[in-house]
Amino acid sequence: MAKINDGLFNINESINIEKPDALVPVTQAIQQMSKLISEAKMHVEVVNQPVPGMDKVLHSMSDAITTSLLPVVSAMRHKLDMDHDIWQRVKNLGKQISSLEKSMVTKTKVKVDLIDKK
Repeated sequence: MAKINDGLFNINESINIEKPDALVPVTQAIQQMSKLISEAKMHVEVVNQPVPGMDKVLHSMSDAITTSLLPVVSAMRHKLDMDHDIWQRVKNLGKQISSLEKSMVTKTKVKVDLIDKK
């Protein structure tokens, strides 16, 4: 508002300098507008009210997520848990096989050494 008021004041001044008598009514109107704008008090009030029908939209979105997305995510979680359990079992089985292989190699070397000594 201050910029508008300053702009009107500058216009008024330039009119008074160029043609003082011919534009008296215009300068008076500009002065009145400038005075009214400078005295104007702006008050903005925001009333935040929900949009009509938004509750129905949110309810339908909630139902859609609950009935379609949630079961899919739950099934994926269960599958990931099963895959992780299978991975752990395979890893443990690999360790057991490796351990068994080492013990078999040790026993085989002992038997080979015994046979060679005879």
